[in-house]
Amino acid sequence: MEKSPKSTVSIWTVLAVIALGCLVANIVLPMRTGGGPRHIAKLALIVNNLHQIDLAKQIWASDHKTTNTVQLTKQDLAPYFGGSNDFVKPVDDERYMINPVGSPPVAILTRQFGTLPKGTIFRRGSNGLETILPNLAAPPAGAIRSTTQTNGQPPQTGSRR
Repeated sequence: MEKSPKSTVSIWTVLAVIALGCLVANIVLPMRTGGGPRHIAKLALIVNNLHQIDLAKQIWASDHKTTNTVQLTKQDLAPYFGGSNDFVKPVDDERYMINPVGSPPVAILTRQFGTLPKGTIFRRGSNGLETILPNLAAPPAGAIRSTTQTNGQPPQTGSRR
């Protein structure tokens, strides 16, 4: 009687397949969700742009011997960017606000960036980059939102008949 060869899978083979699957998932999933190396690189460029704006503001304030809260424009800072009209080049269509001397510049997202929603604000703080998420539950500008009427009763949502 001949013995048929058994097809056995060792535990090491199973572990190798699982490890390979995890490796592929770590590479593919962040790219599909907007994170990963590209997201980190773009975020680093936004931080660099904020740093350049802040340095230009500090040099301008030093040259003009002022420490008060003067509101600067792109034209004021253009000579500190090599005279280019580009100012700083947006990385992902974000909008930069220079802000007055003494307060840090900010970048505001004009569209979703990875998992961060439109309207997210980036600001360089003393402890690094601060991320301020928008209040998505806020009413639109100009909308009046009342929770009580003048008599102390909640407002009526339907009509009475």
